[in-house]
Amino acid sequence: MEKIKRIHSDFMKFRGNMHNIWEECAYLDEMIRNSEKREFVVVSLHSDSRKTKRIKDAGGMQNKFLSGENTKKHFIDAIGLFESYISWLAQFVFCDYPYRMHSSGMNEEKIFNVILQKETKEEIIECLAEEKVRSVFYGKPSDVFIKDKFDLGIGKTFANNYNKEIELYEEINGRRNAIIHNLGCVDKKYLRENPNTVYKEGQKIIISEQYLRGTIALLEGIAAKTTECVVMNIYKGSIQGKLAQTLKSFERCCESDWYESLLK
Repeated sequence: MEKIKRIHSDFMKFRGNMHNIWEECAYLDEMIRNSEKREFVVVSLHSDSRKTKRIKDAGGMQNKFLSGENTKKHFIDAIGLFESYISWLAQFVFCDYPYRMHSSGMNEEKIFNVILQKETKEEIIECLAEEKVRSVFYGKPSDVFIKDKFDLGIGKTFANNYNKEIELYEEINGRRNAIIHNLGCVDKKYLRENPNTVYKEGQKIIISEQYLRGTIALLEGIAAKTTECVVMNIYKGSIQGKLAQTLKSFERCCESDWYESLLK
């Protein structure tokens, strides 16, 4: 029972933090849009000298912030928070059910070093679990849900019922990777991995307020469905509270193509 309470509690924290990302983005957008443009002082990166920037400079930064920088930052934050939560959930399960790791993602030499360096069985399991999670997210994150790579009791839940939502999730990841690794530009790799994208090669990816909204909503729903599988299929518990509420929203949004309408 305590394990199930812990999972519900951590999901509730995750959900609250995802909502905070959205609300912070909206707040900053409103504040910057309505703020007075004025001169400001910048401290040098390489000394303690200071330089006064002009009102014109402030206006340029305001425009840049409002034309995509604000939403882009919160987009990256939302994906990072989502991956952190799913990673925590997997490690939580692995520590209770180590056999669900099947493999650690490490080579034999690294596993041997872990065994020598750690003092207890629990420390060894925790280290192997961390490596297992890291190896999957560095590969194809959607496999966590389509192929149940973490053996979280998901089975064919997403593969049979939420293919469209996982396709949207894959493009979200593709956009994130392009922003981080390719200065936000679409390349052949992006097009190959996201054949249904609206972008063409060479175009710059822009994260609109609508796209950010859809991203946060979808990631919250996928996390809720994954958590439900863990609670019911592994810990044999029941769903309640914010988790139950989020699951209802997820099903309604899937049925009405809500995510697809936002993530165009």
